[in-house]
Amino acid sequence: MDKPRYTVEIVIAAPGTPLIDPRTHKQAVDAEGIPQTSSPGHMFYVLHASGEPAKSYGFAPKEHGSVNGPGTIMDDDAKVYKDPRYTRTLEISEEQYKKLEAFGSDPEKFGFSKHYEDVRHNCVDFTWEALNHAGIERKRSIDVNAFGGPAGQLFPDVRIPLDSKGAGKDGFRPLRNIHGVDSIEPPFPNSDLNRTKTNPMPERTWKHRLLSENDDIGERSGERLANDARVPGDTLHPLDQRVRAALGDAADRQGLPPGQQPELLAGHLTRLAVQGGYTERDTLQVAFSSGGAVDSPGYVFLQRTGDTASPDPAANRQRLSLADAQQGTVEEVYQQASVQHQGRESSRVAQEEQLLQQTQHAQPRMG
Repeated sequence: MDKPRYTVEIVIAAPGTPLIDPRTHKQAVDAEGIPQTSSPGHMFYVLHASGEPAKSYGFAPKEHGSVNGPGTIMDDDAKVYKDPRYTRTLEISEEQYKKLEAFGSDPEKFGFSKHYEDVRHNCVDFTWEALNHAGIERKRSIDVNAFGGPAGQLFPDVRIPLDSKGAGKDGFRPLRNIHGVDSIEPPFPNSDLNRTKTNPMPERTWKHRLLSENDDIGERSGERLANDARVPGDTLHPLDQRVRAALGDAADRQGLPPGQQPELLAGHLTRLAVQGGYTERDTLQVAFSSGGAVDSPGYVFLQRTGDTASPDPAANRQRLSLADAQQGTVEEVYQQASVQHQGRESSRVAQEEQLLQQTQHAQPRMG
């Protein structure tokens, strides 16, 4: 009888990857019949053992589309993500198999929080922590584009490998972890089960691009952009992601108006959202209108809807001339958004302190 053999597949799906409905085995569609794709991409792992069904483990928000809230372990990712961009298969030991199985089944037992938190604690963290738990680690590297500062992170992922191992993720978003997975030394270097498979990049919409183009700004360079909502961890980052998703939907639906730079437009809309007092909990929509004349290029509208909307309709709509949306640089506009946010926060704190003082003075004195 042949000795049992074990493998792990480390899978990375790109933004735009088609999502399959496991029940119909066809591409999933929403209530309006629109084919569904992955907006941020995904990273997960699949275990194989001789004579056993495959076991898939991934981490995702419980509520579809949520970026901050309760998470859950997904066991059907291998069936859902069609033709993922990258898959690396490694033969592993029985012990490593059992450790990966145990972590995937109950990650909290090993200290992994199941609270999903945008790019700061997501499917990438889950997969790497599972691999590290089983003694599977990547090699460290120097990000060549980091030498150009945060702007360098907009360029392709180019690394100089180092001869030392590192734990944890190699990048915030799934695709930026391909280099790290490639650098893993196989537990069984000469195994005929070791292999790497790549598929063509899926077609990406404006929404996919706006949510992934700035994947790693300020990440591995050790340099943080001060007060920039594009940076994961910044107070305004979740709101900026909401704005980008809404802008991407509008661009896919109406097309991007002529002359508009998507990054600059996203910055202006985030600034408008801050100005209007919007938050990451709001449902946002973006729409473009044509001016119909050479000297009137039209407007971009940012609308707040849903349960968190204000009872005052005027407070739920922001408008910006498409001509004004071409003014300034991306960095300047995001700095303006941050300054506005700090001003609003200072005013809010001052009002709360004033109200507290008034309440204290109005209370009867005892004694």
